[in-house]
Amino acid sequence: MMGFLLFNARPRHIGMIGLGGGSIPKYCYRFLPHTRISIAEISPEVMALRGNFYIPDDDFRFKVFCEDGADFVARHSNELMS
Repeated sequence: MMGFLLFNARPRHIGMIGLGGGSIPKYCYRFLPHTRISIAEISPEVMALRGNFYIPDDDFRFKVFCEDGADFVARHSNELMS
């Protein structure tokens, strides 16, 4: 799932659909310090458990949106291609 780093070792912005347990977002946040990370999670229940899995709080480069993945991609398509 991290294979994209073979093609771009220093992405400016990563868009993800689904927060899950947060392993990949946490990895990206820690090891890609120059990368903005935007995540769409449709389930408020999953978002409510965010702290239990030590998923970082939203800040200037990490943001979790509570919305459907298709809407997220449509809304952010221009900025996710950088």
